[in-house]
Amino acid sequence: MTAAALNVTGLALDIASVVVLFWWAPEKFPDPQATAFFAIEDDSRDRWRAAQIVRKRLACRARPARAGFGLQMVATILPES
Repeated sequence: MTAAALNVTGLALDIASVVVLFWWAPEKFPDPQATAFFAIEDDSRDRWRAAQIVRKRLACRARPARAGFGLQMVATILPES
């Protein structure tokens, strides 16, 4: 592969990983009840915790970004043809 092809492939992997993180990244606050001024009585806290577990698993799918950055680093080392 040429340096340009490696660079484009790496960039595509990076962009795909950012999209995955945008949609499935875990939320900022550890618990919705932590910022509320009142007690939440329904099961929303349990549903939120279950959703966070799923989000953490799906956010791990952004690992192709590592390969993308690696391909871009290799592309900078290769001579232009």
